[in-house]
Amino acid sequence: MSLVAPVGISFYSIQMITYLADLYSQKVKAERNLVRYALFASFFPTLCSGPIERAKHFLPQTKSFHIFQYRQVKNGLLLMMWGFFQKLVISDRIAIFVNEIYGQWHQVPGYLLMIATFLYAFQIYCDFSGYSDIAIGAAQVLGFQVTNNFHQPYFSRSVAEFWRRWHISLSSWFRDYIYIPLGGNRHGKWVQYRNILIVFIISGLWHGASWNFIVWGGIHGIFQIVENFSMPMRNKLKEIAKIKTDCFSYHFFQTALTFFAVDFAWIFFRAPGAKTALHIIKKMLSPEFSSFHIEELFHAGLNKENFCVLFVSLILLLIVDLFRHNQNIRQFIEQQNLPFRWLIYYCGIFSIIIFGIYGPGYDASTFVYMQF
Repeated sequence: MSLVAPVGISFYSIQMITYLADLYSQKVKAERNLVRYALFASFFPTLCSGPIERAKHFLPQTKSFHIFQYRQVKNGLLLMMWGFFQKLVISDRIAIFVNEIYGQWHQVPGYLLMIATFLYAFQIYCDFSGYSDIAIGAAQVLGFQVTNNFHQPYFSRSVAEFWRRWHISLSSWFRDYIYIPLGGNRHGKWVQYRNILIVFIISGLWHGASWNFIVWGGIHGIFQIVENFSMPMRNKLKEIAKIKTDCFSYHFFQTALTFFAVDFAWIFFRAPGAKTALHIIKKMLSPEFSSFHIEELFHAGLNKENFCVLFVSLILLLIVDLFRHNQNIRQFIEQQNLPFRWLIYYCGIFSIIIFGIYGPGYDASTFVYMQF
């Protein structure tokens, strides 16, 4: 039965729905060339897990003559290298720990579940962002530009902003083809709140016909409704309390609060069911810090050395994301002298080879979003 559903069916189904909807609304013209249409429908870098391409962006590129360009190929390979680093060094290393803790959630103390939940936020981000970078880089090597899928989502200062930065191609699809046709924010606040909730429940169902995904989507919808509804009250309180909103401390507080809210919702996404997620949350509310021993961390699949590698890798991820927030990091590398550039290239390649999780017993197909 696993062979019945074609690989990547949910992603290219959405892409084809987009094409048909755009044809119907006359946003694009029908592609009469079967080969070009087939290339758009089955472009292999984005086929399994996106990014989801729009016809008006991709089809014109199929009519261009693509020649070898060293700079374009180099930049594509650099992006692929960073994608492999995120996937093999960070995400798959975290997965060992998270799978171990969530697999025996009823036996482990609450503080280990808290640590696993915190790390899962980075596992799913590096897994999916890594895949997207590999796909975008591979497309660039072939001479195609595809949609960016992530924009440092954990630096968001609200849940609404998080969804403008996370899985951008799918979030924009839900906005353009479900939220706006439902009426968007054009018919008053209550209709807008209804539309937000509908969109996020559908988003949950897209990830899987299971209550935990529906609850996960509903939580994100409720978060956005609460943010929107409480905005006037919050603005008034800030005015009364004379809180400065243009300083680092306030931005940091907003970012930390948003990360906490998103990470809380990830519990329902990662848990095997909604009921299990509620039990996990209950255990996390009594974390048993008094019995905390650092050595317990090293008995859940990762030893001390692996945790050191993970810690350094997460610091590097934070630095790169901060850097990418303000500047094109590949452009920065390109501006450096030859020895420095090649030092970065070799450090990236050998860090993946030396510290990457692969080999006997490793399943290379375990990208989180392959299941959706």
